[in-house]
Amino acid sequence: MAEPPPKRSKTEGRVFGTVAELELALPPLWEEDEWCLQLRCATLAARTNGQAALAVVDDDPTGTQTVHSVPVIGDWTAATLAPVLAMDRPCFYLLSNTRALPTIEAVERAEEIGRNLRAAAEQAKVGPLTSVVSRGDSTLRGHYPKETDALARGLGWGVAGTGQAAPTVVLAPFFKEGGRLTAGNVHYVAGPPGSAPDGSAKLTPAGETEFAKDRAFGYRSSDLAEWVKEKYTAIGSHAPSVCTIDLETIRMQGPNAVAEFVISAADGSVLIANAIAPRDMQVVALGCLKAEIMRGHARPLLYRSAGALVSARAAIPARPLLSTAELAPRSKAGAGLVVVGSYVSKSSDQLAMLQQECPWFTSVELSVAAFCAQGAAMATEIKRCIQDVRAALANGKSAVLFTSRKVLQDDGNGGLIIGGHVNNALCSIVEQVLMSDHPPAFLVAKGGITSNDVAVRSLGVRCAEVLGAVVPGVPAWRCGPETKAPGLAYVVFPGNRLTAK
Repeated sequence: MAEPPPKRSKTEGRVFGTVAELELALPPLWEEDEWCLQLRCATLAARTNGQAALAVVDDDPTGTQTVHSVPVIGDWTAATLAPVLAMDRPCFYLLSNTRALPTIEAVERAEEIGRNLRAAAEQAKVGPLTSVVSRGDSTLRGHYPKETDALARGLGWGVAGTGQAAPTVVLAPFFKEGGRLTAGNVHYVAGPPGSAPDGSAKLTPAGETEFAKDRAFGYRSSDLAEWVKEKYTAIGSHAPSVCTIDLETIRMQGPNAVAEFVISAADGSVLIANAIAPRDMQVVALGCLKAEIMRGHARPLLYRSAGALVSARAAIPARPLLSTAELAPRSKAGAGLVVVGSYVSKSSDQLAMLQQECPWFTSVELSVAAFCAQGAAMATEIKRCIQDVRAALANGKSAVLFTSRKVLQDDGNGGLIIGGHVNNALCSIVEQVLMSDHPPAFLVAKGGITSNDVAVRSLGVRCAEVLGAVVPGVPAWRCGPETKAPGLAYVVFPGNRLTAK
């Protein structure tokens, strides 16, 4: 007797316009609450990955938005990574900043990081590593799949003679705090509550947002299975097989069913993890942990995810938002500096709101046009901005340093080269300001690439600690003693996060 056809998911093939409409089409959440699931994840996490801390290779620093009490590393040499892999923390973040690089450089860096992680695990006598996170943008921008392929090569996964197969890639861009939801394989960007006629949040398929029009990392498909094919086609490669962990399985059958699915997934394939609530992702994480144990060291998993998967997989519990005392227990009150490099519309709206609502801030605009011309104009512009920011701080006034809002990207690399010149300038300005007689009492960087470069190049971060979030999705770090501002609270504000208010 022939087997019945597989049951079709109620969300498969449908595009929803509101969160309320989507939720009506789904079964209730899985019966166990997040605390129970998290406890089970914590138990299993200690038995996986060769007892090594989970490495989260972050293409920009905003991925720390869902965690706390873990280190952020700005140096990926094997000597630095070895003690970090062996530490008694569930995970650590490694700042690769690959999203700011042209493809060739990003691939070289990802492969180097993979090699160093493998060597560091051997030095620390942990491993072999069986799971690594490639943390990427929740709106799907980045060097996928070249970056993940290069990271896997460096780790020796799928390389002859290493004893480890090509990894199964778990694609999980869900990020509740940013309104990034995945259902029926369609990835959505949700508006604020009340933005839809039914009183819930309006849903926009990711391929129809401004993020999909990015000159460097643009795409058309909102369906993640089609998006994977689109990305492989763009680099002239054949796409791997793509399978789905749907919400009906997650909510009705739970982590054991997810585990069976991941165990049976082919080496080198891609699994799409659907999720619209934190509990969905916690079920996925627990299922994947069970699968990691059963698959063994020969069949690794590579997670390409946004921030939610990391805190779920590492079993990091939620904590309250940071208080003022926690942010600056050792700092004197005083004027600070906000740096805005991100140019997406949300960042521009927030900049305008800051200037309107906080007139005591001195606005200092860095002209991007000067960096297209380069030469003397560029040097003059940097010098002027340094003088203006220093003058404001010396007079006890906070300053906002921002790039001009007209987007200039005609450099043959989707704006990455021009963006690199502008970031170099921002870093130089911030570094000079930090070394002045009146350094800022607080520092906020707006935008993923901007916040990475300010952290690593201006502040000199080699190891910082993630304190938690100042508002949902906006993390703060404590700068280490090696930096130019020891003990400073550094706020990393994603460019695509929150509404203007």
